[in-house]
Amino acid sequence: MQTATQRAAYVHMNRHPEEAARVLEGFSPSEIVAALQAAPVESAAGVLACFAPVLAGSCLAHWPEGERSRVVEQVPVSIAAALLRHLEPAVREDALGGLSATARVSLDQALKYPAQSAGALADPSALTLHSDLTAGEALTRLSESGGPVASRVFVLDRSQRLVGAVTPGQLLGSRRDTPVESLELDTTPGMPSHASAQTLGARHAAPEPIAVVDSQGTFLGTIGADTLKHLETRKSRPPAMHLLASLSEFYSLGLSEMFGGSSAGSPVTNQPGETRHANR
Repeated sequence: MQTATQRAAYVHMNRHPEEAARVLEGFSPSEIVAALQAAPVESAAGVLACFAPVLAGSCLAHWPEGERSRVVEQVPVSIAAALLRHLEPAVREDALGGLSATARVSLDQALKYPAQSAGALADPSALTLHSDLTAGEALTRLSESGGPVASRVFVLDRSQRLVGAVTPGQLLGSRRDTPVESLELDTTPGMPSHASAQTLGARHAAPEPIAVVDSQGTFLGTIGADTLKHLETRKSRPPAMHLLASLSEFYSLGLSEMFGGSSAGSPVTNQPGETRHANR
């Protein structure tokens, strides 16, 4: 049974995964895994996504066999692909083996492209519209999507090639029987799949999502501002010592109780064959 301290730690972990990551990354991968396994899988995935890929990969390597796919499924595709690249082939296959068919296809596609390329970072699950829909049909698709709608939605032909982008406002302001393809679409070219993360950051400071296409113009997915921000955070994130000072004792209490009173909050000594990762 979880103690009150543990429950409080997991609530904070779910609400503020980056802060939790800053504290937990001071522990060894095996201790991090022990803490994350005791948390709800969504919370564990949120924190794992905030680690640098090398540390996140080390944590997955310590994760029990057969259970990795549960947490990987909850991590955004572009981030999951980045950390899976740091795993040994057998461990990677175990992480991929239990995924749903949709998640497996998305990750397999991302893993085909070089790390940190636009193709690897693209989210193939992004909501799109086909050009032969009417404005009314398009609005119905948006309302049935069940999630937040992007500031612009990409439009594809039936061969899945990028045609352009439309805003929800354009759809709302049009007659319901107007074909989407006849609207004034934003025809900005998609980003080539081989483009680097540096190119993405330099050319796209705006918050709108970026469409990624292959050499034939086939739509591969989108890269949102959050993904680009995540990349920048990875390169320049400060140690945030004030957070460490205020939260480390809090998490250490929860970890100590979880480990049955062991000194999880004290400086960690490496186990044989285990590398200490601290991303400062």
